[in-house]
Amino acid sequence: LGERNGLRLEAAEALSELHRSNPQSGVDGTRNVWLSKPSYGSKGIGMRLFNDGVSRAIAESRAQRVVQKYIERPLLLRGHKFDMRCWAL
Repeated sequence: LGERNGLRLEAAEALSELHRSNPQSGVDGTRNVWLSKPSYGSKGIGMRLFNDGVSRAIAESRAQRVVQKYIERPLLLRGHKFDMRCWAL
């Protein structure tokens, strides 16, 4: 019984550390927030947020749009957000 409680405590500490280092660990799957934005322009004009599935975000589109998962802690390069785009045909 003592060994089992020790393992439980160790697992709880490991999960706590995972959540501190990766706050999105609990939203990998069905509880994601999605961004839908026009494929043209900038400055957040026409941007919409959805948390009830990417299929709804895509269905709401009336024009060409970019749909992406919201990232709480983006990778920063010298303190600035950046993106790498890959186009496939």
